[in-house]
Amino acid sequence: MAQTWTDDVFDPNHDGQTDLQNIENNFAALKSQFSGLTAPPNPVPFQPWGDLTTHILKIRNETNTSWLGIFDLATGKPVGQSTDADTVDGFHASQSAVANNVAVRDASGNLAGNVLGNAATATTAATVSAASISQSKLKTTTGAVSTTATPSAELTLPGGEYGFYPQIKAGNTVTDMTAVIATVFNVASYVTNISLGSTNGNTKYAQQRYVQASPPYNLGDGEIPLFVFALVNKNGDVVAMYSAPEAPWHNNGPTSIRPDVYAEDGRRFKRVRKELSVEMLLQNPAVETHHLQEITQAVKQADMAIIPHPFMGNDLTGLTVVLIDPVSAHTLRASEIFADAHDEHHDLYYKNKLIIDNAALKRHGPPGVQVSGVRWKNGGK
Repeated sequence: MAQTWTDDVFDPNHDGQTDLQNIENNFAALKSQFSGLTAPPNPVPFQPWGDLTTHILKIRNETNTSWLGIFDLATGKPVGQSTDADTVDGFHASQSAVANNVAVRDASGNLAGNVLGNAATATTAATVSAASISQSKLKTTTGAVSTTATPSAELTLPGGEYGFYPQIKAGNTVTDMTAVIATVFNVASYVTNISLGSTNGNTKYAQQRYVQASPPYNLGDGEIPLFVFALVNKNGDVVAMYSAPEAPWHNNGPTSIRPDVYAEDGRRFKRVRKELSVEMLLQNPAVETHHLQEITQAVKQADMAIIPHPFMGNDLTGLTVVLIDPVSAHTLRASEIFADAHDEHHDLYYKNKLIIDNAALKRHGPPGVQVSGVRWKNGGK
């Protein structure tokens, strides 16, 4: 090992053999990282030193006042990292809330939970295992669509890929009612829809039970208990309706809003694939494929522009798509009885007992959709 270093090696007045020997000594010192039992003399900032006493590779600090240990030559690990791969900060993985997850201590030194996010935003969360899905995390609800259109109308079902097989109903005796599931129309997303039709103007209904996504929902004016869409013609008559606790874009769009992780403070997170190509991920097995993303209101409404209403696929010439004021007292009341009386609720519009206002409200809503209030005809009589 060598620590000898000579500055100003060459000079015309020097002996050539002496200069060549000094150059060789300098290279030897660099090659051995100035290793030795004691620190090399006359150090300079950023100079390395292989300390053979402590077996630590060190580097001189920027102010040239001390040596900083950077690598343990005995263990092959960075200085400060435990030699036990299962031990971090003195805690074994089995002491964490979930086996083989890294334990995180709070200010009191207690194990609080598992890591969510990076070090700057780390928080605690409870991970739901496949064997511990409770009823609250698989809560189901019902949505309904209906129409009086002839010969048929395309209607987006609220459950999307998480919906059960829909049921259909005729408003009265209709011998030629048809219902076709998964009819095709031009939309850049996977959609679950149904075509309801007949040769007369009788009302046709379809209801679907589905697993809810991530309520509550808020478009910017408050929490929405029920989404009620109506398709209105030039005469003010309602020709098709949609009612569900979820909007059509929540279960039908490409963005998943279903949580994989529930935080103790109520927040929800989903696993999202990193923005790397499949080819790159397959070629690099060590690269993490997913990260956790909080399901915020922005995430929940990410597909609103793709499926802004449930009447996609229809010729909307002369028709207006309306979202009934989603934060009104009427909508709140309707949500309380909706599961048991959604067809009756729709009938109030078809029979013109509930009238949709022509004027648009200053509410947040989907693009191309008018948000309007509703009133009772003849004061509710």
